[in-house]
Amino acid sequence: MKKFFIVVLLVFASFGQVAAQRAELMVGLGLQGFRSGGFNRFVSSYENYYSSTVDGSFSSLGLPVCSEIGVSYYIERDSKIGFALYFSQQTRGYEIGFKSGARREIHYNVYTPLDFGLIIGNPKSKLRVTTRFGVMDASIVSSYFYKDGSQSFNNVSRLNGVYTSFGFFYKMNAEYRVWKGLHLMAGIGGGSGNNEFQDKSWARDFAYGMILFPTDLEAYEKAVNAGNSYDYPDDERLKPSYFQWYAGATYRINLF
Repeated sequence: MKKFFIVVLLVFASFGQVAAQRAELMVGLGLQGFRSGGFNRFVSSYENYYSSTVDGSFSSLGLPVCSEIGVSYYIERDSKIGFALYFSQQTRGYEIGFKSGARREIHYNVYTPLDFGLIIGNPKSKLRVTTRFGVMDASIVSSYFYKDGSQSFNNVSRLNGVYTSFGFFYKMNAEYRVWKGLHLMAGIGGGSGNNEFQDKSWARDFAYGMILFPTDLEAYEKAVNAGNSYDYPDDERLKPSYFQWYAGATYRINLF
């Protein structure tokens, strides 16, 4: 993916040598709000299923950071419409403690290897609005921490593992220039996909059969124990659908 990004920069640079065009390099960092109906149902079911052993409820772990890097391109320097290609990543962490002193951590990550944008606004203007869409890779990393702090991804728990999926996403954000290349940025977006999160480890499949990430933990535990995990209802399998809002700052560097 890094090589592809370098190739894009070189292509843009070659264009800039033969016409009065403009290209920029952009980096951004921000904080995000996140909501997923399926994941929220899982959180509630987990807290209910382990109500006698958990100490409280799930809480946020660390800052919900989103970051991105990209290039924008204008056919003419004074054009009010531009095109962009980004690579972005966002992560949210959650944890819940047990009365024994152990805890579970779950990290929900989204990476966009193909993130295309249409920019409305001239590079010289203070305000620019970008509509974005593309393909996303999503993962849920679930692990168990013992009282002594050691971390476990193995089959000590059916929920341990790295569950992956993919789908499509959309975003719309606005940038307001406050000083040279520095912009304040805010936006909304979301993702959608019909591919459920799966742990593709054959060892896990052989040991437990729990290769799906459920929205209803109690119902799925019963299905696994009965040997019917593959008959678990499709609409109860967690999929990468979410809504987000985010804010932060971007910095743009003129390439040509």
